[in-house]
Amino acid sequence: MKSLSVKLIAAVLVFAMFLVLVSCDDVDSMVDDLNEGYEDEDEDDDNGKDKNNGKESSKDSASKESGSKNDSDDEDSDFKNEDDVVDQPEDSELIEDSKEEESEEESEKESEQESEKETEKEPLISADGMEPTEGLTFALAADKQSYLVKGISKTFKGDTVVVPSTYDSGDGNAYPVTGVRSSAFKANATIKKVYLPNSVLTIASSAFAECKVLEEVYCGAGLQEIGLSAFANCEKLTTVTFGDNLKTIKKEAFIGCEKLQKITFNEGLEKIYSRAFLGCKTLTEIVIPDSVKTLGEACFNLCSKIATIRLGSGLTSIDSFTFYFCNALNEVRYNGSAEDWAKVYSDSTCYLSTEVKFIICETRDENGKIINTESVPIPKKGDNPDLPKN
Repeated sequence: MKSLSVKLIAAVLVFAMFLVLVSCDDVDSMVDDLNEGYEDEDEDDDNGKDKNNGKESSKDSASKESGSKNDSDDEDSDFKNEDDVVDQPEDSELIEDSKEEESEEESEKESEQESEKETEKEPLISADGMEPTEGLTFALAADKQSYLVKGISKTFKGDTVVVPSTYDSGDGNAYPVTGVRSSAFKANATIKKVYLPNSVLTIASSAFAECKVLEEVYCGAGLQEIGLSAFANCEKLTTVTFGDNLKTIKKEAFIGCEKLQKITFNEGLEKIYSRAFLGCKTLTEIVIPDSVKTLGEACFNLCSKIATIRLGSGLTSIDSFTFYFCNALNEVRYNGSAEDWAKVYSDSTCYLSTEVKFIICETRDENGKIINTESVPIPKKGDNPDLPKN
């Protein structure tokens, strides 16, 4: 019995040990399985993390690339904006500078043109070098050393007269032709153009008066005097030129020359007598040189289209009604100071258009540049009871 119980005890112990061993193996396998599960989960987590990290990194790289692109675009736009901000003022400044330069150049050109306009003169044309007209007649002058043009043959039917600079009567003595005699061509019905040589000094009274078709007269450089009514009522006369030696334009010299468009007075002219240009309805501008001392009574009366007048500094008197009925007159300039003008202007005798409110007095330096401008009011017409009412 004791041996059997010992065997049973031993068998139980062996079986218990077997169970212990089996349980240990199961536990190890279970542990191994658990460990493998954990490792798989870790791998999955790692893979997920790697994937997520890859996605995030790709996103980050994309965002970084887009960010860098945006940054570069922003930088470009910033540069562009900076260029715009910088360039725009430069462009506007350049434009303003160019405009200022252009305006300065234009003003300089205008002043130059105005200066040239004040001094410009028609190219001087004379009979010298031209073929003289046949049929002209001559008279020996009082000095017995020169000739005057006396007239032209009644058979002359031409439209151009060319006066020679010398004349030989046939005795072998050629003398200069120094003048056109009184009424020499008066009321001629065919002459349209007249050319005088530089030797002619005077055009006597009514020399070309009433020449109804006369259009152009070219006086030479030597002319000193245009006589009384010399070109009176030459209704189609448009052009008259003369040189720098003309001193006097006598009374009614160009009265009634309705088509006379322009006349340029020379520096050296001293006096324009009364009614010299009365009724010259197409004159638009008058420039009186500084050498002129006197403007006679009504000398530009009824010149209805004169818009501007420039008066020289040498004037000492302007007689009554000098510019009366010059209805288009709107500007008068005087080449001198307001103080000088006060000495010239007399409100009891000189009348200007009611459109002219001021005389613009311009003081110039020795080079002719304007250094001061003053506007001097003109007395109202009602202040002058002796003036006629228009």
